Amino acid sequence: MRRSDFVNPSDRGFEAQVAQFLANLGPVKTALGLPANWEAQLQTRKNNFTTALNSLDIAEANYRQAKQTKDAARRSLESEFRNLVRQLRANPNFTNAMATSLGLPPRDREPTPVQPGPEVPTLEVEVQSLRHTVRYTLRKQFLIGRTMPQEQRERYLKQEELVGV
Repeated sequence: MRRSDFVNPSDRGFEAQVAQFLANLGPVKTALGLPANWEAQLQTRKNNFTTALNSLDIAEANYRQAKQTKDAARRSLESEFRNLVRQLRANPNFTNAMATSLGLPPRDREPTPVQPGPEVPTLEVEVQSLRHTVRYTLRKQFLIGRTMPQEQRERYLKQEELVGV
């Protein structure tokens, strides 16, 4: 079985533990016949540790304040930057070359074509007094539209006429 460590893991807790040890060491030292300056090295190191710990607390407080100041400045700068970039991009004479020279990503001004799928949704609404029923069905069908080449569209329409007769 492993023994637990007697040293307090937190810095402030360890500092308090050592302070209590030093404060109550006198009677124990006398009872055991230890020399008067037996704990002098421990006292010096405890004082150094306390000084370093207090310096750390001050540095952490300064860091939090500096970080808040930096974050506020960043929000202000980013807001102004976005505003100016929006104004530039709104100008019709602003080109992708200009954007690249300013370190901005170029804009894709060509819309991405959307290819419709072969499914056509059908929505049927049945209305009765105080009750509405909505049915949704999906049937596969060849779409006729701008995405289908003209020759294929004409062939498809002829086939539909023959089937419909």
